[in-house]
Amino acid sequence: MKKFFRNIFKTENGKLDKVFITIFAMCVMVSLFVVTSISVDHNLGNSNEPTIKEGQTTIVMRHFYDIKVNDFIIFSKKDIEGGERINKRVVAVGGDHVVINDGKLYINDKLDTFTNMYYTQELDVVVPEGSYFVMGDNRAVSMDSRHFGCVSEDEILGKVIWY
Repeated sequence: MKKFFRNIFKTENGKLDKVFITIFAMCVMVSLFVVTSISVDHNLGNSNEPTIKEGQTTIVMRHFYDIKVNDFIIFSKKDIEGGERINKRVVAVGGDHVVINDGKLYINDKLDTFTNMYYTQELDVVVPEGSYFVMGDNRAVSMDSRHFGCVSEDEILGKVIWY
């Protein structure tokens, strides 16, 4: 194997070419970064329909992501569904005020118009810093922050970057 690499990286004078070795090392590092940072996930359940269907494949960034409102995240809560991977949409971030009143959802006193669903429960919560309030797009059937509370940063496994 050593001989193989020496033959590839030899120049006319028989010495190893440092430029080729550097490029090869960089390619290996980038490949390792991609392999360890991106994963393929399959959506379980119908709580995100019609946006993400049950069994649909998603690509998840596991490192170096910035989470904003409307992003989908993958997280795990030990006390929910046996610690299974859960996929939900972020509807509020740390410091945001989430209220469900008179059947309507408000984020920071602004009516959420994502869906015209009538909510049956009442809720009033300020999302703690470093946490996220998540909901499924199919809110009538979704088990989400209305039921298990906010998702903390240490429970997040990644951000969905393609679905």
